Order: sequence, then structure tokens, then C-alpha cells
Amino acid sequence: MSAIEQGNWAEAEWMLSQAIETCPIDSVAREHYAETLWHRGQREEALAQIEEAIKLRSDDPALEVRAAEMLLVLGRADRAEAHVRWALTLDSQLPSAWLVLGQVRGQAGKTDDALTYYHRALVMDPDDRAALQALAELQERLGHPEKSLINWQMLAGTYEAGQQPPEIQMALGKSYHANGRFEEAAESFLAARERGAPAIEASHRLAAAWQAAGRLDLAQRASAEAVALEQQARASNTLAARPSSTASINAPAPRSAPTTLR
Repeated sequence: MSAIEQGNWAEAEWMLSQAIETCPIDSVAREHYAETLWHRGQREEALAQIEEAIKLRSDDPALEVRAAEMLLVLGRADRAEAHVRWALTLDSQLPSAWLVLGQVRGQAGKTDDALTYYHRALVMDPDDRAALQALAELQERLGHPEKSLINWQMLAGTYEAGQQPPEIQMALGKSYHANGRFEEAAESFLAARERGAPAIEASHRLAAAWQAAGRLDLAQRASAEAVALEQQARASNTLAARPSSTASINAPAPRSAPTTLR
């Protein structure tokens, strides 16, 4: 666990494999081993370990939900739904289970079901960030920008002022723009850029927001910044693509053709 906290995933994977070998019936070790495997891209192996953990701890709804999340990513929605419905049989008040069930139904095109389950998750935990984001994105896809904005605002409100991640600020800015609130959109794009969002995209969106708000001077400035950033990126890519002069100096000289003796 210390290795995981320090980001030493390879070391954590080896240690947890040793723990399982030492005690195969340790469900907690298998659960953490599954997460290290998943983090390192070994998804089928991770799923196998989480399912082994479930066999050892069959009364834990959180494990069922995690298995469902993995299966959903792997495109096995039917199995995911079976796991999450069993989780709800074990604990019908588990917000994460309702969230994943909503994701399963949404992936199947059952948007009304998805909306119902996301709302149910939020009744149990109004600050559930994953559920707020899922609901905001779904409302956006359904063409309900005003409802989507409410959920993005609620999601942003779960963070301390000025601490919202850049991707949340970008999404909030897009939602403000879709609702015709262009100055608020610009403020969100500016905050997103300052907090590390992709600067070129944020600058282009900032320019579009200021343009729509009638602030042409600010729009021109943001557009010029976007163009300058694009030029810098192209120059960096060109430089990176050039062969190193050191490599040319150190490259072996071409061999001369062998002389044929007659």
C-alpha cells in the first residue's frame, strides 16, 4: 500500500502478487492487486482478480460495483448489469451502484432509465461528483443545455473556490456558452487556461466567447494568443523532428565497396 501511495505501481504489483501467493484467500490483497493490474493496463487480469475477491467476499456490494465498472469499460454491459444489480440487492442505498447502473443503461441507449438512476444516486449523495458529471453530460447530449449547466455548476460547487480542476472549468465554460452566457463562459475558459487546461483550445474558446459577448478587443487578444501558441507548437514539433547534429557526427562512415581482385 505504501508503494501504491508513492506511485510505484510495478513494485506494488510484485508485492501484492507475493501476498496472494502467500495467502490465496486474502480477498483484500486480491482487491488491491486488481487495482494495480488495472492501473498498469492489464485489464483482463485485473477483472479476474476482482472476481476472485468477490468469491472470497461475496457480501461486499462495493466489490460488485467495481467489477461492473471494469466490465463496462471492457464493453460487457450485460455482465456489468448483473453485478451492479446484485450490489443493489446487497445494499439498495449505495450511490455508486445506482450511478453505474445508470451508465450501463445509458450505454444501452436507455436514456430515461439512466436519468432516473443518476437522480437516485444524487438523492443519496448530492455531492457525488461522478454522478453530477454523468448527469450533466447526458443532459447535454439530450439537448437540454440549461439543465446541463445546473449540474456543471453544482459539480463546480463541490470544490473550494478557485480549486476546480481545469477540465471542469472547460466544461462549465462550454455550458455557459451553449446557454448564451458568454461573459461567464469567457471567465471559465480563462480560469481553465490558468489552471493548466490545453492552452490553445482554451484560448480559441476564450476568443469565441469574447466575440459573442461583443468584447472585440479581448477577442482579438485571445485569438492572437492562440495563434502564437500554435506557432510555438509547430516550431517545437519541427525542431523535434530534425535529426540530431550529434547523431550525424557520431554516425559511422559509409563503407566503401570492396575491391574485386581479378
